[in-house]
Amino acid sequence: MKAKLHNRFLNILGEKVKIIESDLQGALLGAYLYRERVIQIEKKEIHTPDKMSTLIHEMVHAVFARSGVTQAISNELEEIICENIATMITENFDLKFKNARVRSNKR
Repeated sequence: MKAKLHNRFLNILGEKVKIIESDLQGALLGAYLYRERVIQIEKKEIHTPDKMSTLIHEMVHAVFARSGVTQAISNELEEIICENIATMITENFDLKFKNARVRSNKR
């Protein structure tokens, strides 16, 4: 099942953050744009677990930016923390996208 993320919104510490699917350059699967309050996820087909992990990774960036942690640590340390939190969550929980539509052949 391909997860539909485009034009969804998240609440990150009281702030509305939009999720959009975009054609990202290089090996990037996601990005958090602080000024725009937007999480970008790679538009090309990636498996749902990878998409979920990428979304969680970018959500942690958003939490760090919103809470001021980004200013207190290096970019390298922030990347390590975001990646490890996303990995820990996706390895231990079977997460599904809320309101995801599953197509069925049943009538």
